[in-house]
Amino acid sequence: MAPVLSSATGLPRTCLAPTLGLLPIPCRPKVCSTVLKSHFKIQARTTGRRRVASTTSIAIEQPSQQAQDRPSDTTQDQPSPQFDPQGFSWTRQWYVVGIEEDLDPDVPHPIRVLGGRFVLWRDSKGAWHCQRDECPHRLAPLSEGKIVGDSLQCSYHGWRFDGEGKCVHIPQAPASQAPSMCSNRRACASSFPVRSEFGLLWVWPDEEEDRWTASAAQPVALDQPPQDREGKKWHTFLPWYAREFPYSYQTLFDNALDPSHVPWSHHGVIGNRDSAGPLEMKLVSAVSPTGISTSYDSNSKEASATSRMKANQEGGRVTDTTITLHFKAPHTLVYDTQRQDVDRQTKLLAYVTPTSPGRCLVISQTWDTKETLLNKLTAPEWLAHLLFMKAGDGDTVLLKEQEAMLSQEAYQGSWRRFYMPTKADLMVRMWQQWLDKFTQGTSVGPYMLSSPAEQKEAAAPRILSRQELLDRYEQHTKSCPSCRSAMTNFERLGWVAAGAAVVCAQLALLSLLNVVPAWAAAAGTVLQLGPLALPLHVVRAVGLLVGAAVLGKLSTLFAGMRQAFVFQDYVHAHI
Repeated sequence: MAPVLSSATGLPRTCLAPTLGLLPIPCRPKVCSTVLKSHFKIQARTTGRRRVASTTSIAIEQPSQQAQDRPSDTTQDQPSPQFDPQGFSWTRQWYVVGIEEDLDPDVPHPIRVLGGRFVLWRDSKGAWHCQRDECPHRLAPLSEGKIVGDSLQCSYHGWRFDGEGKCVHIPQAPASQAPSMCSNRRACASSFPVRSEFGLLWVWPDEEEDRWTASAAQPVALDQPPQDREGKKWHTFLPWYAREFPYSYQTLFDNALDPSHVPWSHHGVIGNRDSAGPLEMKLVSAVSPTGISTSYDSNSKEASATSRMKANQEGGRVTDTTITLHFKAPHTLVYDTQRQDVDRQTKLLAYVTPTSPGRCLVISQTWDTKETLLNKLTAPEWLAHLLFMKAGDGDTVLLKEQEAMLSQEAYQGSWRRFYMPTKADLMVRMWQQWLDKFTQGTSVGPYMLSSPAEQKEAAAPRILSRQELLDRYEQHTKSCPSCRSAMTNFERLGWVAAGAAVVCAQLALLSLLNVVPAWAAAAGTVLQLGPLALPLHVVRAVGLLVGAAVLGKLSTLFAGMRQAFVFQDYVHAHI
């Protein structure tokens, strides 16, 4: 995910850290000493499918100061917002599907968005295309096909389709009938808009006739990477970081919009439970189709003397940092951090895509207006990714168990069984109200394009093992060239070290037996080591045994590093 800035560099103690969605947290100086960086089967040709209308102009309701300061109510006492199907469209949006430089341009890629299945591929001219992941001939997945020039070839019977989805070749068709067969509407693969922005690839999963013009007129997100302007320069040190988590889009935002969990769920990694305290969150903009915003104050490790003196005089704590937290519908998470005593800002940006039911993809990055030492360091990408994966592991088991609990009939899948009385829970309450207002079940929600069978399975999810929940390889490594390469290299180094250790041990035995001709000639030679007089073959054997032991340890170390890209258990009781 996105970078976490170390307290050693002068970043506010409330720093940006890669939790699930990447949250600003109270920094633990001894821990945050390193910078961290933080697919669609459209419902098949059915009639009468429910459609959510799009909206073009939204007025944001500004809450009164009295509303901001009102004590929190229990969730059971709050009325449900009325479902508003005209206020928001899930399909008429851009969704991030991958980091462009991480995708192999020579092969088609299966992706999922809103539960639908799609295939993403690039032609010989460098243009990316997206089609429904099914060949119209016999419904075989096109993602198992082959790119041939500027067309995608189905591996089942060899049918080929261009970037617009038009059928350009049917091997089984007679030459005289091929043109008419290829031009038949039923021979075409459904195609969808694709856009490349910020180094990311985006897909518009709507199937309305106006999808090409509608998508061209809409930005990919309501919040974008910061731009240098008016003498202000933004710095970042690592590219985008991506991970697909084994829990739903709703659960992820439940977690990512809650900064108060970080000291507890991520203690010893990017948080410290000993420094946890009240978090006074205030509402900035109320629930609307475009999202919600809140803010809260925090303190930085290097707060100015004036800030500390004022806090001491008022009997409070230093709050020289204001963090504004935004959910921008349907997929954007933003943490804007502003130091009040110096001209310094940080920005965390994360894009979240509902993939298949019960899973979501997060791609994020962080920027800082102050260039620090860490910005100048050149570290391998995989090293930072290992730290991000450990941070992401911290609450994965907790969140999946929470999902399973909510799926039980006793809870009726309702967040209103939560008891959230403090102001720290304000953003989560507002987020759940947004879902109530603009989502009504999976048929019109974030997994609306998935099959009924998948939706039913997601409603009563099976229990996943810890190995499945914390499967780093499937969630990140296999899609990251840097981590995949590092894993392979560590595996090779492990085998080399293990082999060398065996050779050294065998040579040590041969040395003791004096059976090596080249060494036998020196039999009887004695080395004087201070007061000790040792036979040369014994000294040689000891040296080889020490070498074998060192190489054995290195082999174990390399095997452990390789395993770190696959699975690492996370037990809170041991941290």
